[in-house]
Order: sequence, then C-alpha cells, then structure tokens
Amino acid sequence: MDGVFHLTTYKTDDGAVAGKHYCVVVQMVMTEELANFQPSYEGVVDPRFGSCTTSGLSIEVSSEG
Repeated sequence: MDGVFHLTTYKTDDGAVAGKHYCVVVQMVMTEELANFQPSYEGVVDPRFGSCTTSGLSIEVSSEG
C-alpha cells in the first residue's frame, strides 16, 4: 500500500467538513488470506496514537478545497 486514501464524510467522495480535525492511527491486520497467521498487535503502532486526546495529531481542512 502506498498511503493514498479518499476522504468521505456523508456520501462517496464528498470530502471533509471544513475546520480542525483531531486524528488517530488505527492498525488493521488483514488475515483472511493468510493461513495459520498469528498477528502481533503489540509494538506496531504506539498506543498513544489510538486516542485523539493523546495522539497530538490534527489536520486543518480548508473550505476552499
């Protein structure tokens, strides 16, 4: 994966509401196609990034697009 994403709020490809948004990082492990895979959920993403109150991450969305 290359990090590209499409932001949707209410309907497909409508973007985001203008203003400041606090962010979290969520780890997703896709295991359906990996036989006998035992994922480790520890140490991959620092737990502080799982909450908008502790991540320190935010983004400002302009109303100008």
